[in-house]
Amino acid sequence: MSGKRMLRFIFLAAAVIVMLGVLSGTLPAQDISTYSGEQLLKERCSKCHDLKRVEKEYGEYDRGQWEKIVDRMIKRGAQLNAGERAAVIEHLAVQQAIK
Repeated sequence: MSGKRMLRFIFLAAAVIVMLGVLSGTLPAQDISTYSGEQLLKERCSKCHDLKRVEKEYGEYDRGQWEKIVDRMIKRGAQLNAGERAAVIEHLAVQQAIK
């Protein structure tokens, strides 16, 4: 096998192993978010309160404050895994930066 072919084979084999690990539950799939922070905000946060409540807070909090708020919401029952939590906080922090 040539060097390029060997590299491709190794890369493909590694990708297959990772995917099998995620699919079988060996690796923590819950840390992988397939939704954007905005989608998660609309889907999960609106279950308890109007999104206008969140949007009017843009510009009021920095990243650290949003982390505390999101963590408080998780303790109150918001359904976010670690990856989704990070995506929501990133979205909120970017909104902060835009304003």
